[in-house]
Amino acid sequence: MPTVGQPTDQSLPTDLALQLDRATNLADLARGDLSRAMHALPANSSLWLHVDIVRAIGHLRAAAVLVDKIADQLDTAEVVNR
Repeated sequence: MPTVGQPTDQSLPTDLALQLDRATNLADLARGDLSRAMHALPANSSLWLHVDIVRAIGHLRAAAVLVDKIADQLDTAEVVNR
């Protein structure tokens, strides 16, 4: 009998899928927040500040793509193992 807080074999794929989906969504939300923040920067802000925000947005996009890829691979493995 599992203890409270420990996933059972049946709940693990669903819980993991939800966690991965949440991580992807949070990265997408952060990208949107950074995009809006960039447009709200003062006109006299450093060019390098803009460069860093653009780079951060790119890294978040890459992270979301990778997490989505992980979810797809786990989904495929689950179908194969059925």
